[in-house]
Amino acid sequence: PDLVDGVYVVVWRVVSADGHPISGAFPFEVGDKSSGTGNDLLTKILNNIDSESPLGSPLAASRFISFMSLVVLLGLVVFTWGSSLLTAQKARQLLRASILGVAFGSIAVLLLQGPYASGRGWGAIFDTQLISDVTVTRLGLAVLVRLVLVVLWGYLAMNDVRADTRWWKYLAVFAAVGTIATFSLSGHPSAASLPVLFVLIDAIHVGAVAAWAGGLIALVVLRNEDAANAARYSRIATWAMPIAVVSG
Repeated sequence: PDLVDGVYVVVWRVVSADGHPISGAFPFEVGDKSSGTGNDLLTKILNNIDSESPLGSPLAASRFISFMSLVVLLGLVVFTWGSSLLTAQKARQLLRASILGVAFGSIAVLLLQGPYASGRGWGAIFDTQLISDVTVTRLGLAVLVRLVLVVLWGYLAMNDVRADTRWWKYLAVFAAVGTIATFSLSGHPSAASLPVLFVLIDAIHVGAVAAWAGGLIALVVLRNEDAANAARYSRIATWAMPIAVVSG
């Protein structure tokens, strides 16, 4: 539109490909002669704009909960693979708790991402427009797929007595690969150069870390269930640890 002569400041805010908000500003003038006050006005405006959301730490905590729950979930499944350990009471409790952790953390990320990216606070976490804006992004789509896979994990947990059957193992592998992919496809690896390569490396890394660290947690929880647990974990860690280090 037609602008009267004077100094103006454009303030912008966008969300980068990996989900982080980036903001900035720049001044411009309309007229035949510069007033020389553009930078002063820019500084004054930036000092009065609070573009930081208080939801940064809660969002980081939600991501951590969902990721650590995935590590425990996959580590438990790998550790108990091919044995009857998954039907032990402690294993069942750990399995269900980790699935709920993935679900809780993922839902929290879905609700918090919009207000965080737009610089808003707790009052906006149930804003349907912000939620809708998030669901069409790479992060939002990944979280929605992850929640569908959480339902599949719940079905597998309800049928843990059939963990030694072929169909249960096939579904578990599918759910594991799919859930890992939702993390790798929604973070830094997917926004870097050569995204296919880095997503693949990141997925391998996450899987190896889950088998190693998550398997160690499962070993501690189930330490009294089977005398062969230490030897079982040793075999897993022998492969998982170097893969995690190299891919990292």
